[in-house]
Amino acid sequence: MDRQTATDSELVLISETNTRFTTSNTAVDLQTLTGTLTILSPEYGDDGTYNCYTDNTINSIVYARNANSTLLIYQNPTVKMGQTEIASDPNKNVELSCTVSAKPAPSSLEWYYGSDKITNQPTSVLNEYDRTSSYSFQVSSTNEGKYRCVGGNTYDGKAASGEAHTYVRLYRPIAITTASTPGGASTVNEFTTLTFTCSTLGVPQAADVQWSFTRALTNTEAVDDNHSIENIVDYERSDLNIQTVSEYRIPTVTFTDIGIFKCQTSQTWDGEETAKDKSWEIVVNFSAKLRSGGDGSTNIFQDMQILT
Repeated sequence: MDRQTATDSELVLISETNTRFTTSNTAVDLQTLTGTLTILSPEYGDDGTYNCYTDNTINSIVYARNANSTLLIYQNPTVKMGQTEIASDPNKNVELSCTVSAKPAPSSLEWYYGSDKITNQPTSVLNEYDRTSSYSFQVSSTNEGKYRCVGGNTYDGKAASGEAHTYVRLYRPIAITTASTPGGASTVNEFTTLTFTCSTLGVPQAADVQWSFTRALTNTEAVDDNHSIENIVDYERSDLNIQTVSEYRIPTVTFTDIGIFKCQTSQTWDGEETAKDKSWEIVVNFSAKLRSGGDGSTNIFQDMQILT
């Protein structure tokens, strides 16, 4: 006995060493022999056409016969789209593609804009276990957003479905917004925790946020081991925009943190790269104060101020 898989045209002899496949032959009477193939715990790779061969000899002539049966392993629909995100200028044509794969073959493929089913559904083409479709339209401010492709099949009276989506957005130049904790223009004392937050918004997505610190005392760029950088939101997608939020944190401010902090990013559109940045400057208040230490000594500390 052999098997022809659903994805391969070659015949493969069923191995006697494969313990999941067992065969047996039973003589019903002098003229009838029954063969049985048992598959333990069928897997996705087991589906295909199984062929049964037999022969007998009459007057030294060999007569061969064969029969076959097709095994189909049920698979829930899987949906794939050509792109997950598309950025476009206004009034440009875009084409979305979708493929639904399932066993039994998918019986439906439908397009949605957000939660609304598209009125004029494009036709879909079925090729064995794959159903494909394309949807074309002209992008404007009234139809940008999330497009969904939903496909389904039915097995043993039960329906199943799957979906995928693509965001189609108009080009938006990146913008940077900043914040600091404590807030801008407030006085920051030594040993205070200081946090800078840098947010970018635009389509297509901006490059990773980069941070730099120029120390005022030496006028050199440096990142102290006392500083930490964290991308608290990495490319958050909405229907119309893409945001990233990065945080620069100084757990304990010291005199050596006086200087200029900068966040910067860039965006590439139509082959050209545009850079954007925002800066904070921490300067000494020049109102030095005296503080008495526990051992009777006197320490000098200075207030710092954030200028945005």
